[in-house]
Amino acid sequence: MKKLIMLLLAALPLVAVAQTELTPEQELEKAQKELEAAQRKLTEARERAQKAQQTQGEAPRKEENAGWTVPQNQTPVAKKQDPAEKRKEAKPSKAEDLAPYLAADAVPLVDGRVEWSCVVAMPGVSAEVLYDKCKGYLNDVVQGGKSQKESRIALVNDREHRLIASMREAMSIPSAYLSLNHPTFCYALETVCVDGKATLTMSRLVYSYDASSKQESKKAEEWITDKEAINENRTRLQPLTGKVRCTTIDRKNELFAAFERAMKE
Repeated sequence: MKKLIMLLLAALPLVAVAQTELTPEQELEKAQKELEAAQRKLTEARERAQKAQQTQGEAPRKEENAGWTVPQNQTPVAKKQDPAEKRKEAKPSKAEDLAPYLAADAVPLVDGRVEWSCVVAMPGVSAEVLYDKCKGYLNDVVQGGKSQKESRIALVNDREHRLIASMREAMSIPSAYLSLNHPTFCYALETVCVDGKATLTMSRLVYSYDASSKQESKKAEEWITDKEAINENRTRLQPLTGKVRCTTIDRKNELFAAFERAMKE
């Protein structure tokens, strides 16, 4: 009896092993389930990694563009009189009309690019009040008689009290070249307001015109700088580029004079 019991105890592990052994079909099914589970975990891990990368990539862009927004639903309105046209000064006589255009600082370069700035000091006036005035001024310019339909206030930054307008205008230039009589004049206007001061900057000037049945364009740096528009002795303007220089300076003067009036109203 004792020997029989010992034989039974010795056989128990073999029985357990036999019970845990799987048929080939069961082993295949188990392997498939384990593979599917591993694939699900891998897919979930990839999705988490992609989300993490997107979050990291969006953070710098949000910081870089902080405060800037694109105005929505800019409804076209009837053209208004350009504020720069409200008070046009009489043209100087032939004898004296060259000096303002030949002056060394008539077309300033900032980092190699043509750029004008107008600063209006308004002691005691808050940035918010000046910002509202700038909005009204730029809206009038965008809707002015000279502007084309593509002109618009492109970016606003209420937090920093800044506005950027993208302008397209038909420019009239007396020229023997018929294609240059009415080029399209493109430029940017930016206003920045702080307590007691408002600044208007005019930059990114480009002229587009038809030439030989195709559209050509010239940057201000290629046409109206001292090097391009004035002779070496600084005594006269070049025939074509000099006219573009004069017309551009006149337009800048109109815009800046209107800006000063708008801030002081």
